[in-house]
Parts: sequence; structure tokens; C-alpha cells
Amino acid sequence: MPDPVFSITGGVGVIDLRATEYVYENGDKLSQLNWHSRHALLYTLGLEGTVDADWTLSTQLRLGAEGDGHMIDYDWVDPYARDGGMTGWSDRSISPDTQLDHYVDLSLEAKRRLADRDGLSLSAFGGFRYTDVKWTSYGGGYIYSEDGFRNSVGHFPEGERGISYRQKIPVPYLGLESQASFGGWSLGARAGLGLTFGIEDIDDHWMRNLRFFDSMDAAPVTMLSLSASYAISDRVALTLAGDFENVARRRGDMRLIDTKTGESGSDSNAAGASFRSLSVSVGLKGSF
Repeated sequence: MPDPVFSITGGVGVIDLRATEYVYENGDKLSQLNWHSRHALLYTLGLEGTVDADWTLSTQLRLGAEGDGHMIDYDWVDPYARDGGMTGWSDRSISPDTQLDHYVDLSLEAKRRLADRDGLSLSAFGGFRYTDVKWTSYGGGYIYSEDGFRNSVGHFPEGERGISYRQKIPVPYLGLESQASFGGWSLGARAGLGLTFGIEDIDDHWMRNLRFFDSMDAAPVTMLSLSASYAISDRVALTLAGDFENVARRRGDMRLIDTKTGESGSDSNAAGASFRSLSVSVGLKGSF
């Protein structure tokens, strides 16, 4: 039987997604919004082709849906903000009904084997990864400072759309991968470093008819993965994978549009953003 030159992997799992957005005024933090989806469903599809004995090309698509979403919006508004720390906020709203509208992660990668001996191998890889994630919050409660410190408490109407937040993250990256094979088992670990071209985000405040477009400075990205597979036949294997990605916080420029009047404005270095994901998935790999 000839050696396989092509493989396809399909999997399902869960993913934890976190994004943080910031607004600055005169160099001080004005707002911080923490977006979080826990236990969102994750679907993966991967394709890999062997070019020759040392080179492989691959692509992977990951899609996230549903999950337990949550958003907290903090503001530090004078004269009621006590300090810039997380306990000194003047206004806060919490939206337990926060939906993950979409999570799409697509990567294209080339890998070259550097060494292979006694079931142990070391490879270098490089590629491009693009992530697009969006949430929308609904309803929730608030504590505002209106003519006094945290003196106004209330709730937004249930199901009323509050804020939508979307991040688009393009990342070229490089890294190293090691694999150990014994019996029907294959264990792998990889570490990668990348640099975003800059997070681009869109923030819609629906109740205020405001839309923000933010462009961040380039940010370092850390990527770590662990994997295991067990061959149940010559062509089919069970797979288990865990992945972690962190995009460091960086600041950038902001453009604001009033969607009702069309008025607009801009402010340099007034925005900030970061992103993190952690996932575990199981699947099947078929080789041909």
C-alpha cells in the first residue's frame, strides 16, 4: 500500500474566548469592556498534503458557536471615578445575556522537517492566521453615577440589544514542532510566535447610535498546542488537541460615527484591545 500523501481531520470540542476593549481620554483609561464566551462549541476541519519527504502544506478552519457569554462594561467618568483601578469605576453595566455571533479562525501553513530519528522529529513551520470574532450583548443591569457616586441602579429591557463588538486579527507566525511516535501513538507539541498587522475592531453602541472603528498597533502573539493521536487502522486515527493563543494588549486610533446624524470624529491613541482563546477538541483523521 503506498504511503498517504493527503489527510483530512474533522473534530468537535469546546473553546473559551476572551477579548478586552479599552477607551482612553487624555491618556487615562475611560472605559474597559470585558467580553467572554465559556464552553462555546468548536468545530474544526483540517487538510494536510505532503509535498515531499520533508515538506507539508496544511490549512485548518475552526468555527465557534453558542456558549455561555458574558460582558462587563466599566467606565471611569469624572468627577466620580475614584481611581483608574478596577475597583474605582464610576459606572458599570453587566450583560449576562451575551451571544457569540461568530468565531472564525482560518490558518494556512507550511512545515519542514528538520530532524527525524528513532520516532522523534523536529520541524519548523510558518504560516498566516486570520481570526474574526463578534459578540452582541442584550439587556442586563447597571450601576451609574448620576449626581452622586454609584447612586443610580437599574436594568435594561430584557432582550434589548446593547453593544456589539467585533475583532479582526491577521497574524503571520513562525514556530517549532516536536513529535514522538511509538506503537500506534503519536504525541506532539508546538510553540509559535507571531505579530499581528494590528487588531481591527468595530464597536456598536446601539442605544446611543454610536459606532467606533479602531485600528491597533502591531501586537505580539503567542501560540501553544499539544496533540495526541492513536491509529485505529492504517488510514484512520483518533485525535485529541489543545490550543492556546494570546494576542497582547496594544493601543491604537479610533474613529467615531453617529449612525443617526452621520457626524464623525477621530482620536489618535484612544483605543486598545487584546484577545485570548483556549480550546480542547477530539476528532478523526483519515489519510489517503
